[in-house]
Amino acid sequence: MGRHEASARLSWIDRVPLDPVATYLSDLQAVRSFAHGGLILDRDYGGEIAEMADRVYPRSVMICPEPAVEATYGEVVYGIPGDARGRTLVADIGIEAMTAGRGSAVFMVQVAATPEGPWQTLYESPVLRGGQPPVAISVELGDAPFLRLHTTDAGDGINSDHAVWGNARLK
Repeated sequence: MGRHEASARLSWIDRVPLDPVATYLSDLQAVRSFAHGGLILDRDYGGEIAEMADRVYPRSVMICPEPAVEATYGEVVYGIPGDARGRTLVADIGIEAMTAGRGSAVFMVQVAATPEGPWQTLYESPVLRGGQPPVAISVELGDAPFLRLHTTDAGDGINSDHAVWGNARLK
């Protein structure tokens, strides 16, 4: 009788937990958006749950930059509900995993008194590249009634610039 051998391979994807008391941006109606492929909520560019560096984000906002007359960018503008003003924007930002290490973007959090601006930048990331772990941000928004999430192509074109705001929420 011969000897039998068995092996198993186990992998783990970390599902980032949801906050039961937060207001998720993907639940809010956008005032306007501009993005390559349109504004993508709670999914990645391929229609699956968004993932960055082996972490799964069941709630997300994806804003892929798009060439425009004045610049290459993507954005979404939200009216902040009255009961959510004075809160903090919390999210993990980065390039989604399906890009296989490609892509780059700069992420900005901006606020204004009107949906047309002028915009005050409260946070600007360094260039984030595909394959890097996501960056956790926490940005106090003050009492501004409008929030803009803005992304750029980091100056190197839009190829694979799948910019994810993972579990973006107001706390």
